[in-house]
Amino acid sequence: MKNLFEVEAAIIGAIIDRPELFLKLNEKLSPSDFSPQSRLIFTAIKELFSETGKVDFPSLLNKLNKKVDASVLKAIAEYGSFTVDVDNAAELLKKASLKRKLESALSGTLKQLSQNAEPEETARKLEYTLCQILSQKYRYNPEIPDLLTEYELFVRELKRNPWLPLPFTRIQQAIGGIIPGTFWILGGYTSRGKTSTVVELATYLLKKDAVVVHFSLEEERKLTVSRYLANLTGIPILAQLKEKLNGEAARTLEDAKTYLSSKSLYIYDDVFDLQDIYFRSQFVQTEKGKIDLIIIDYIQLVRIHGCRNLTEKMDAAAITFREISKRLNTTVIAISQIGREYTRESAAIGFKGSGGLEAACDIGLWIDPVPDKERQFYLKLRKHRLGPTGIFLMEFTNTFTSVREVNDKNTKNEFDKTPGQIETSIDESREFFEENLEEIDEY
Repeated sequence: MKNLFEVEAAIIGAIIDRPELFLKLNEKLSPSDFSPQSRLIFTAIKELFSETGKVDFPSLLNKLNKKVDASVLKAIAEYGSFTVDVDNAAELLKKASLKRKLESALSGTLKQLSQNAEPEETARKLEYTLCQILSQKYRYNPEIPDLLTEYELFVRELKRNPWLPLPFTRIQQAIGGIIPGTFWILGGYTSRGKTSTVVELATYLLKKDAVVVHFSLEEERKLTVSRYLANLTGIPILAQLKEKLNGEAARTLEDAKTYLSSKSLYIYDDVFDLQDIYFRSQFVQTEKGKIDLIIIDYIQLVRIHGCRNLTEKMDAAAITFREISKRLNTTVIAISQIGREYTRESAAIGFKGSGGLEAACDIGLWIDPVPDKERQFYLKLRKHRLGPTGIFLMEFTNTFTSVREVNDKNTKNEFDKTPGQIETSIDESREFFEENLEEIDEY
């Protein structure tokens, strides 16, 4: 194939000759990847598949309604009679499309600057455009053998590079670590340790050279920085900001600043729009090559356009953050306010605004206070897609700058059972329902 026209003709001709190829190529390519005339044809093919589930030359010609000359379409279709490596053709087209889009974005930016556009706003628009271009990924519909191969590669890679661990031993035992591609929510009462718990986790991961992006929607980022410094040093935030520290404390704080500046921690307090959060995260991933953790503090403050009420807003946020976790192969932890309907005895988790948050999350964590014990709280693992749930007794350090786990045997955890006990419990449940089918509906 000598030029872009031949590449596009090879792809479209192959689809006309072997329509089943469309399902595979449609996951890799979009109409915007093609030049104008080929874009019309590819779009018509998409519409035909959507309407009838098939494509042939007469139907395609009729669908185009003289927008493309019949002789041109026939010439393109003839490419389908040749043996063509469509995967290679799709790769070539995707690269050419990326180059064209980059050239267009840069050309448009230079034109705006030549017309005295505001530089910062122009740079922001370019950032969004580049993130959109780079976020486009190839997708395909693998069959079971492909999925099993992918699974085996995943397991081997996991053995070489295990998930990043959690700073709490028993919770680590239950969850298994920071799982890429998952969406977590941490909810609870105000001023009970939600942000402190997340900062404890993030600080621990930074010590393992993780890349952490913290969207601080509630407080200014300099205060969020002071939280991380407090966690590292044990020096309370107010002491950092107001008091004159003695020599040792001052040196400790300076050492912590030096340490924190060497880590991959990104804190944003000026990003509220849901789309902006994705673009900014994509930008960091492009720069660093990965993101291990994204923190949203807190989710009810995210700005989402077109929603009529909080329920719709939280449903949209839940779906989007779950999608972000998968697209960026990272863990997203969103902090949530408490819903009015929540009671400590309720079976529902109680995230404010939507049951969609509970449905979408992979890990649902909840904080409840311990009566008459200011420094302690229960961290409840109330939803876990991959394993057991549990209740963990936590406490603040004396200066309320750090959170740690308390080994309390009175807390109840499903994972305290051995694997054999868990399997036995599952088998017993299965046997019960197999013998008492009428009980399933009542259950």
